[in-house]
Amino acid sequence: DFIYAAHTYGKIIISEVHLCFDQKTIKPISLGGLAGGSKYIVHGILFKFAVDSGGLFQGDDAAAAKVAGHELK
Repeated sequence: DFIYAAHTYGKIIISEVHLCFDQKTIKPISLGGLAGGSKYIVHGILFKFAVDSGGLFQGDDAAAAKVAGHELK
């Protein structure tokens, strides 16, 4: 059930990345901090979409992804 839910909701979050806030099915929430990118909580699962949404890495999404990779370690 967890894998199915994570896959399904992750797909929705990724497919709607370029939509404005009002058009998103799953809306990002504020948990504090900018380095983690956009954060979503769906059915108790925390999703962190590693993009430079706060401008911390001068628009470099690759750097934001690298930081997220280190967080996983």
